Amino acid sequence: MERLRNPDDKEAWEAFCAIYTRAIMTWLSLRGVPDEDLQDVTQEIMLRVYLEFRDGKFIYDANQSFRKWLKTVCCNAAIDFLRKRNRHPLIVGIQEDLACDGPSCFLESPEFDTICWMDALNYLKRMGKVIEIHADAFLAVHKGCSLSEVAENLGMTIEAIKMANIRTTRKLNEFLRLPGEGDESEFRKK
Repeated sequence: MERLRNPDDKEAWEAFCAIYTRAIMTWLSLRGVPDEDLQDVTQEIMLRVYLEFRDGKFIYDANQSFRKWLKTVCCNAAIDFLRKRNRHPLIVGIQEDLACDGPSCFLESPEFDTICWMDALNYLKRMGKVIEIHADAFLAVHKGCSLSEVAENLGMTIEAIKMANIRTTRKLNEFLRLPGEGDESEFRKK
């Protein structure tokens, strides 16, 4: 995340978009943004995030999560879009509806986590930062396959599967970690 402050760091922005675009589009869709407008609203959100980082307006607070900040940006973009288009059936009270400050909020849900870490893992694989067989082992274990089943299917030992999961988890944690977060990250072990 710290690298996002440099507007010329294309790799950092590519990674950010690879991780969050699909999750943001899913959240916007759940909040009533029509499919034909999802990409435009998502691009507006990405532009807002870019400008906040570039201009130094985003300041990470260890007491707040990045996801809550992103949720605020998404909520504001969705509200702006729906008000301009007058497409939300209950335009009165829309802010409360979109804010979703409870456990049902998609941006704070296990589904959002899964989308983010899956997209992060795919990005790390494409960039050659995670060995493909390690990623395959990690995914199989997190889909509920037993260690022995994964080992047999991938031609690895159970110990190798465990090490692959540890290494892949570490890479995901390092990749998704915000400065100052310590050992906690946005990726939560299942």
